[in-house]
Amino acid sequence: MSFGRIYVINTRTYSTHTRTTRDIHEPPETKKVLIERTTRVRVNFFRLSHLRLPFIRVAQPVQSSFHERKSLVLGGDTKRRVHEQREQRRRVRSDHGRGHDAFKKEKEMKKRMEYERLYEERMERLREISETTGDEVLFLLYLRANIVPLRRMFSWAVPNKEALETVRKYSPRGVCEIGAGLGLWAKMLRDEGVDVWAYDVFANEGEGNGYVAGGFNASKEEGAPPPFCTVEQGGVEKATLHEQQSLFLCWPPPEAASGNASDIARYLALKALTHYKGDCVLHIGEGANGETDGEKFREKLREQFEMKDAVSIPNWPNAFDRLTVYERRNKAQRTLDEKLSPSLQMKASNAEREKWNEERAARLSAQNERWEELCVEHVERKKRNSSSSSLLLSSIEREAIEAAKNRSGFFRRLVLSRLLL
Repeated sequence: MSFGRIYVINTRTYSTHTRTTRDIHEPPETKKVLIERTTRVRVNFFRLSHLRLPFIRVAQPVQSSFHERKSLVLGGDTKRRVHEQREQRRRVRSDHGRGHDAFKKEKEMKKRMEYERLYEERMERLREISETTGDEVLFLLYLRANIVPLRRMFSWAVPNKEALETVRKYSPRGVCEIGAGLGLWAKMLRDEGVDVWAYDVFANEGEGNGYVAGGFNASKEEGAPPPFCTVEQGGVEKATLHEQQSLFLCWPPPEAASGNASDIARYLALKALTHYKGDCVLHIGEGANGETDGEKFREKLREQFEMKDAVSIPNWPNAFDRLTVYERRNKAQRTLDEKLSPSLQMKASNAEREKWNEERAARLSAQNERWEELCVEHVERKKRNSSSSSLLLSSIEREAIEAAKNRSGFFRRLVLSRLLL
């Protein structure tokens, strides 16, 4: 039975709700006050007056569970205990205020690091598929259905806290990003308080950008994924306007013709570096033998700049990209003038961001459903090619079949139920 306010005096418990007495098994000399943890009790002698008890000294009660029966033993040092408890509650209230701010900041950080969280979840599932099933076909299906589309929908490089802090450290006057794509890095840097000018030749024309459009489970009806922030349309020539900012290049297209990059994008990194007259280059790529930029860009970068810092970032399968920071070797003394920088780009409205988030959530859900359907098709093929009447399925395959079954019609559910037998 649950009580509201309960006062224990000597060996009797008096409830102000029921106004009845109940015996408890406590030593007669012990004087305690028992209350529920969720009830803040203040001693009210007017409510106890109907019991016709003599005046007693009762300490401020402590928060407690009725079942745990945490209590405060009254004694000669009651006033000191009351004072200590009041100070403790005051500190708790003060800490609660700071804790609320920390909670809000943590919530915002989790929202900003959504891509990193998705990366960890999907890499964990990929490892699970590899270790528990040993099925190479299932491994490749998950890569095509849930890994590649995710990179196209967010960014080819996964941001983390250390990388964002490094960019901020070396960019006191802001960042000029050439080839910003959907603007994920630009948005996250702006959230960190960095001024960012984001440019892309295919801004607002995502279908022409092979890095974000298309993919295994994309359709023409879907179009390009939604952006994360406003990206201004512009090419490598925009680097000339940002002498006071750092030049940021994230996964610039490869120079080699075998990289399948369009002619307008093949030498993006080299041309941007040629136009740039500033002193700091921030580059995210794979270096030699990788799938980003090319030897001409790296040779020019080594001639005019020297590497100052390197930061590891999360890598997708078969990728070894990282963030590197370069500073100009013979940099001239510059006069910092805000008038020399272009005006800040307009930020997206709350309505636009909400619309983009909803579309992104729908695409993530569609990716999972596509993976589950591919997994079902794979199990059906194995069933047809198996000589045994029963096939041992992994937990991952069973989970995908159950998920597909839950959203299917009656006859489809019957077919999927047979796969689980």
